[in-house]
Amino acid sequence: MKNRLAISALKAFSIYAVVIVLMVIAAEFSPPFKKFLADLTGHHWTAKGVIGASLFIILTVIFNAKGSDDNLGKNINIAIFTSVSASLVMFLFFFIHAM
Repeated sequence: MKNRLAISALKAFSIYAVVIVLMVIAAEFSPPFKKFLADLTGHHWTAKGVIGASLFIILTVIFNAKGSDDNLGKNINIAIFTSVSASLVMFLFFFIHAM
């Protein structure tokens, strides 16, 4: 259980990465959503950052409170895969969107 916080943070990161990508894409296709985000903090990117950071902290606390015997290495691999996949999706989205 000594790695419980690390495992919790890795799980939270994996969810955070997907949510951020979905918010970015949704904001590009939905002007009302983009405006809603901008109204929250003054700029839509700032709102995404605040929402993402809050989500990460909340999920880390929840996962840590639940406890887990998951394998640290497995969760590291999942986080790496999620990070690379999210980056690739974001890159491809803006590459295609710019055409």
